[in-house]
Amino acid sequence: MIDAATTAEAIHRRSFFFKHLRAVTPKAREAARTTEIPIVRTRYEEITSGALSFLLLKKDGYKVGEELSLPEYADGKATGRTLEIKVSYIWEDWTGLDDDYCILGFQLMSYTPLAAAGEYADQPTLQPRA
Repeated sequence: MIDAATTAEAIHRRSFFFKHLRAVTPKAREAARTTEIPIVRTRYEEITSGALSFLLLKKDGYKVGEELSLPEYADGKATGRTLEIKVSYIWEDWTGLDDDYCILGFQLMSYTPLAAAGEYADQPTLQPRA
C-alpha cells in the first residue's frame, strides 16, 4: 500500500512531466523537420553558379530562416550531390500566382561538388563566397 505522501509526489511528478512534455513537443517536432526538395541537374548547376536564387514551390509551411536540403536527382535516382539553402524571403498571394504556390528566395549555404558525390565522398562540402 502506498501512503498519501508518496501518492501526492507521484501525481506531482506525472503532472510536471506531462505539462512540460506538451510545451516541448511542438518545438521539438518543428526542429526535427527536415525538408528535402528534389531537383534536377540543370537546377543544381544554376543554383551553384548563382544564376538561380529563387524557387517556385507548392506551399508547405516554409518560413524565413528555415534551412532546406535539395538533393540532386538524375534518371529518378539520387546522385549524391546536395544543396543546403536558407530561405530569405517568401512571396505569397501575388497577382498571377496560384493560391497553392509560393516563391522562395534563398541563400546558398553549402553544396556537394560532383567529385564528392562519388569517388571522393570523404571530402568536405564547399561553402559559397560571402
